[in-house]
Amino acid sequence: MDGIWNQYLHDVAEECQREVELAVKRLMEKESVTEQLKKENPLEWVQRVNGIKARVEEVVKNLYM
Repeated sequence: MDGIWNQYLHDVAEECQREVELAVKRLMEKESVTEQLKKENPLEWVQRVNGIKARVEEVVKNLYM
């Protein structure tokens, strides 16, 4: 039973990670967080990417809890 449960938890974690990555990419495109911004203003780029990641992770967490 332990092996099945561990595999299930592993699969769920991987699925969540994929969803987070896809959503982050989509929001970065939608909100114009581009490589150009990264070159011109790295601090703003990092702040915006971190904000997007935090929002997405919160949504995914709420879906699975």
